[in-house]
Amino acid sequence: MELAVDAESGTEVARTLAATGFAHIGQHRSKPVELWQQGDARVLLNATGSSRAAIGAFAVETGDPEGAARRATALLAPALPRTRGAAEADLTSVAAPDGTAVFFCRTGAADGWLGDFILSGSPGPDRTGITAIDHLALAQPFDAFDEATLFYRSLFGLAPEHDAELAAPFGLVRSRAVTDPRRTLRLLLDGTVLRRGAWAPAVPDPQHVAFATGDVFRTARVLRERGAPVLDVPANYYDDLDARLALDPGLLAALREHNVFYDRDGDAEYFHLCTGILGSRVFFEFVQRSPGYHGYGTANAPVRMAAHRAAHSRARGSGHPG
Repeated sequence: MELAVDAESGTEVARTLAATGFAHIGQHRSKPVELWQQGDARVLLNATGSSRAAIGAFAVETGDPEGAARRATALLAPALPRTRGAAEADLTSVAAPDGTAVFFCRTGAADGWLGDFILSGSPGPDRTGITAIDHLALAQPFDAFDEATLFYRSLFGLAPEHDAELAAPFGLVRSRAVTDPRRTLRLLLDGTVLRRGAWAPAVPDPQHVAFATGDVFRTARVLRERGAPVLDVPANYYDDLDARLALDPGLLAALREHNVFYDRDGDAEYFHLCTGILGSRVFFEFVQRSPGYHGYGTANAPVRMAAHRAAHSRARGSGHPG
């Protein structure tokens, strides 16, 4: 996935990526784009625009990028113009309804996109346990929400699931997950149904990238040691969690100590923790799923949004952002 950044947010995001164990392994040959990697998770920082940090693009792996691109254009997905050097990969991208660019890639091919980068390092040893990208959460304009569902369904065959409406500090948020049958590509589409004027935060339409980890508590410990900006979870969240689920006291204490959210579906469990907002819009999430859990911790979203709003207010030195 690719984050569009400016000079200020680019520095903040790069610092956070380093603190979360990513290595800066390459620089684009002709563009101000950095390549960061940990495990199979790759993040590009693209400083060609003026964004204060936003998810600008993501790529999907396919054995036939050209065929996928032809099918996309046949479905009237608008192809995006792209400048490239003579020796750079010929990549096709189309625009999603919210403007996010979607690329079709074959990373391991001789003419694949990695050849566009001057590689100066490697992902190195397992730093914080991050293995891959679990899902992307993409904020949608209100009038593009259903169009986005149709776009991803027709383009990739992603089926909608887990519809929800969530109480946020600034109004009602509509959320829908779309995924393929094997759940190798997961997207969360979020949209604000109605903003409440002065209650709106200074964070417009937050987006996030969720990284998978095999041991969320190990990841949380290393993030703390490396100075990553982990989001503080209010203490009463854990009081409520204990009242609802009667968790083992040791597990509850570990969740509380490391600012980890928790959810379960039957015996299947989901652990997740977040960074603060980076560049006024994007944050990172670190998730651990047990087999059989296919959700996204939606029940925790109102608390997470309130915690982000409180943290952003403190950072701005004001109790009423926006």
